[in-house]
Amino acid sequence: MSTVLDGGYYAIKGFNFQYDYTIIRILEQTNELNEIEIEQTEDYSDENIIVQVKYKERANFSNSQVKKPLCQLLEIFKTDKRKPVLYAYFKNKEEQEVSLSLQDLNDIIGDCKIKNKQYSFEEELKTEFINQFRIIFTGKYQEQFEVLIEKIIKEFNCEEEEALIYYAQIYKYIEKKVVKNAPEDKHQRVCSKKEVKELITNSREVIFHSSYTQFLGKEKYYKFIYKRFFRETNINFHERIFLFELPENFEDTNLLIQLTQKIMERYYKKVTFGGSTIIKSPAPYIFFQNAKDTVLKNMKTELLYEGIIFRDGFCFEGADFFLKNLLEESTPQNNIELKFINRYEYIKEIISQLQRTKKIYNLYLDKRIEQEGLDINHIKIEDFSDINEFLF
Repeated sequence: MSTVLDGGYYAIKGFNFQYDYTIIRILEQTNELNEIEIEQTEDYSDENIIVQVKYKERANFSNSQVKKPLCQLLEIFKTDKRKPVLYAYFKNKEEQEVSLSLQDLNDIIGDCKIKNKQYSFEEELKTEFINQFRIIFTGKYQEQFEVLIEKIIKEFNCEEEEALIYYAQIYKYIEKKVVKNAPEDKHQRVCSKKEVKELITNSREVIFHSSYTQFLGKEKYYKFIYKRFFRETNINFHERIFLFELPENFEDTNLLIQLTQKIMERYYKKVTFGGSTIIKSPAPYIFFQNAKDTVLKNMKTELLYEGIIFRDGFCFEGADFFLKNLLEESTPQNNIELKFINRYEYIKEIISQLQRTKKIYNLYLDKRIEQEGLDINHIKIEDFSDINEFLF
C-alpha cells in the first residue's frame, strides 16, 4: 500500500471514530432536546464540554502527539470555559481518564509553537485549564463501534442486524450536517437525540430497506423481513390483511395465483379436536393495488377451477358491492378460504368492521398505502416477484 493510500485509510477511520463518538454522546443525552454541536468549536461540544477526538491506531502516546490538540483547546479555553477534553486512542495506552499537572502541561506544549503558528498562554490560564481538562484514553475503533451498536439496539428495541442499518442512516445524517454547512454556516451543524429518534421512527421501514439492501444485500433483507413479520410458529386466530402494490400494467396472472395459494395455505387453518372441526385461523384478506379487472377475473376464475372458495363482496353478475358477503365468517361448513378486496376505497370500511385482532401488511414498490387510524406494517419490496421468492 502506498503512503498516500495508507494515510487516506487512517484519515477516514479517524473520521468514522469521531462520528461514532458523536452518535454515542447524542444517544446518551437525558434531555432529548439538547443540541449537540458537531465540528463547530471542536470535533464535539455540548452545553458542558468541548472534545477533540484523536484516533492514532499506529502511534504510541508522546508529548509531541498531543501538543497541537492541547494548544488548540487552551486557545479555545481563553473565551469558552466549558470543560475541555481530549478523547484519544494510542496503541500503548489502556482505557483510563487522567488529569495533568501544570508541569505535565508545560512539558507537552513547550514553546507553544505549531508550525508557523505561535500560541501564548498565561500561567493563570494554564492553571485554570488543568483544573478542568481531562484526557480520556479510549479503546480501539471496533470496541467503540460495538458499544455504539449496543446503544442503538437498546434505544430502538431492535436486533443487531437492524441496528447496523440504523447506524448507517444516523452516520450519514450526522455527516451531512457537516458537509452541507460550510464554515460560515457551521452554527447549523447541530443535532439532538429527538432528531435522531424521529429520523428512525418516521421512516423506519424505508430506511431499513434502502440501507439494508445497499450494505448487506437483498437476500439478507428479505430474511430479516420474513423473520420479523411472517415466521409464526403458531398461527393464531387473527384477521390478516395483505395489501400488495402491483407494478403498472401487470399481467402475470399465474404469479398472483401462486401468491394467493401460498397465503391461503399458510394462514387459513382448520383443526379437528374431539371429533369436531374448528377454524383456527380464518380466511385472509388480499388486495392487489393497480390490478386490472381482467387480471383479477382471470385469477379468480382459475381459483374456482382449483376448487378454492372465496368471497369478494359481489353476489351475482352486475351486483353492487355487498359488505356482508365479504365479511361472512369462515366456518367448516362454508369453507371460505380467501377473501379479496377489489377496490382501494373499500379497505378502511372493511377493516373497521373486523372486531378481532388485526394484522395488516402493506408490501409496496413505490407508494405505500396510508389509512388514518389503521396500524399498518409497511414493507418495501424491490421487485414484486421477490414476494413469492423470499417471503411466502
